[in-house]
Amino acid sequence: MVQRQVIKEQVGVRQYRQVIKEQVGVRQYRDRYDIKGCELGRWTAPPPQGSPVISVLKDNNFQGRIILGPERSWFEEQVQLDSAFLRSLNVLDYSLLIGQQALHLDELDQRHSLATLVNRTTKSLDLDEGPPTRPLLERQRSLEEEQASGVPGGGGVPLASGGAEGEFHARHRRLLPDVPNAVHVLDGPQRRHLVGIIDVFTQYGWRKRVEHWYKALRFPGRSFSTVSPQAYSLRLCQWVRSRTQ
Repeated sequence: MVQRQVIKEQVGVRQYRQVIKEQVGVRQYRDRYDIKGCELGRWTAPPPQGSPVISVLKDNNFQGRIILGPERSWFEEQVQLDSAFLRSLNVLDYSLLIGQQALHLDELDQRHSLATLVNRTTKSLDLDEGPPTRPLLERQRSLEEEQASGVPGGGGVPLASGGAEGEFHARHRRLLPDVPNAVHVLDGPQRRHLVGIIDVFTQYGWRKRVEHWYKALRFPGRSFSTVSPQAYSLRLCQWVRSRTQ
């Protein structure tokens, strides 16, 4: 599935249009969900049984749990990192895209073969990236430290090399599956899950603040997407924790 975001910018008499594309790779997955962690307006009518149409469902359509086994801790931690980075940019209204499909018998049989393990290890080492971001490792940073350094907590700034970085890498590294787009794929005991965060261009400006107060008055006691970036990221992380095992 190709995600497109068109950004228009008016400069003098000229208008610039930028089209951003990202190949998420969810087309092959039968079950697809767009998750924001809230309830208001988060239902899509599923297609009729036997229909060739494949819809992207939403929060209120989701039932059951995402069974990840050993991959669960990695997934939770990565969502925390990504949402903390977006929070530092004052971004909200992004979605966790989830694609699901059952693993075939041959995939289950070959998962632990020597050749597959060699390929997975090679791919994992080739895609190993740079230092982690600050939010997860320095949650407890005090206000005094932030003011002294001039860098607020949760800013997504790379940590300097040291023991904390090495410890994080050792804990957060995982063995990637031997499939295309492997960095976005998590294999559970019986199902394969493709995950990624999309639609990351909405900032919490005055329009969204007005929308927040309107919805709070119009729909008291209900959860909706237009909340502060801090509340948004926290709610999405809570959704992941409650729906995975």
